[in-house]
Amino acid sequence: MKIFILPGQSNMVGYATPPQNQQIRSNIKVWGLNGWTVANEPLMGTYAGPGMGFAMALQDLYGMSCDVGLVPCAVSGSTIEQWQKGQPYYNDCLNKTLAALATQPGTYISGVLFAQGEANTYTQASADGWNALALAFARDFRTDAGNLAVPFLYAQLGADPQLPTHPYWTYLQTLQATLQNPAVYPYIRMVKTSDLPTNQQHFANAETYAILGRRFASVYYENFGQ
Repeated sequence: MKIFILPGQSNMVGYATPPQNQQIRSNIKVWGLNGWTVANEPLMGTYAGPGMGFAMALQDLYGMSCDVGLVPCAVSGSTIEQWQKGQPYYNDCLNKTLAALATQPGTYISGVLFAQGEANTYTQASADGWNALALAFARDFRTDAGNLAVPFLYAQLGADPQLPTHPYWTYLQTLQATLQNPAVYPYIRMVKTSDLPTNQQHFANAETYAILGRRFASVYYENFGQ
C-alpha cells in the first residue's frame, strides 16, 4: 500500500460540496478511528477536498491494482507555526501516521501532501517565515516518521481572492514559488495552484479540488513515481 499523509489547513480538509455520484474504489483506503476503511468524500469533516482526486489519479497513473492509503491530518485555520515539531497538530498527525504504518509492516510513507498558507497571509512577518517553517516541518516529520527520503509536496496558494483580511496573499504565493529547488531540496516539490479559482480563501468548487488532487498526483508521479 502507498500511504500518503494529508496535513495542512482548510484547503486540504476541503471546502466543497461532495459530488452526488461518487466513484468508489475498494483499494483506496482512509485511516480513521476505525482503522483503514474504504475512502469516499468527505475524507475530513463535511466537505470534499483534494484527497480522493489525488488517489484516483494516482491509480490511473500506476494502474488500478495500486493500493492507496490516505491519512488525513489537516486542521482548518491552522498556521504554519502550528505544524512545527512538538505542537499539538504535528503530534496528532505523527501519531496517526505511526498508527497507520503499524498496520502495514515494512511499509514506509510514500509522500506528504501539504496544503497550507492562507492563515499566514495576514501580516508580512507571518508570510516571511513560511518557507523556513515549511522546510522545518518537512525535515522533522520525515525524521520522526522514519523515512528521510519521503517526498514532501506542497500546494501553492490559489488565485488571490483580493480579501482585505489577507493582504499578503500574492506576496506569500511568490515566496512559496522560491522554495522549490531540487538541487538543494531533492525531495520537495511545489504543486502550482496560483491559476486555480478561489471563493474567498478556499478553492472554488469540487472540480477545482479534484484538479488540485490530480496535480498532486502528476507532480508526485513525474518526480518520484518511476
